Amino acid sequence: MKDLNPELLLKCMKEQDDGILINIEVKPGARTTGIEGIDEWRGNIEVRLKARAEKGKANKELIQLLSSLLSLPTSSIVIVGGKKSRRKNIKILGLKAEEVARRLKG
Repeated sequence: MKDLNPELLLKCMKEQDDGILINIEVKPGARTTGIEGIDEWRGNIEVRLKARAEKGKANKELIQLLSSLLSLPTSSIVIVGGKKSRRKNIKILGLKAEEVARRLKG
């Protein structure tokens, strides 16, 4: 995983009452799974996924990756937009943006 700038990570997130929304662009069918970096222009966190984009496999792998990186149960991570797209809006329940950025940075 690349070194992630917390300020840039925060630009990919939007605070909400019950958590945050994160803009993510996935690259399914990659050799490895992990965070690739940040697309500053689009305001997306770029994520590589080994799973192919078929029958929800890539979405499931994305949820599991975020669950692991954020130390949250998968039930706290919801795809609210882009289930059939590379660009996704992910809702993280119960955390503030600063905490998510800290955990993603490692």
